[in-house]
Amino acid sequence: SIPIFTTSSNSAIVTVTFIGHGLSIGNTFIFPIGTTANGVTIKGDYQVTAVTDANNFQIGVSTQATSSGTSSANNSPSR
Repeated sequence: SIPIFTTSSNSAIVTVTFIGHGLSIGNTFIFPIGTTANGVTIKGDYQVTAVTDANNFQIGVSTQATSSGTSSANNSPSR
């Protein structure tokens, strides 16, 4: 599956939907190709800060989102 990013305006927390991710808090997830959505660029290594369920987790990013919305990744990530 391809990750889907959900941002909230003025927040540096991004929710990632990735079916069956198998991750735990503290794990690292790698997005090798950049995706920009709602003023946030996601590329590189990110630590999982929260796990909502088997298909959703959260990461912290360095920039606050400029708006709320959902966007698909440009490419499939590796773990």
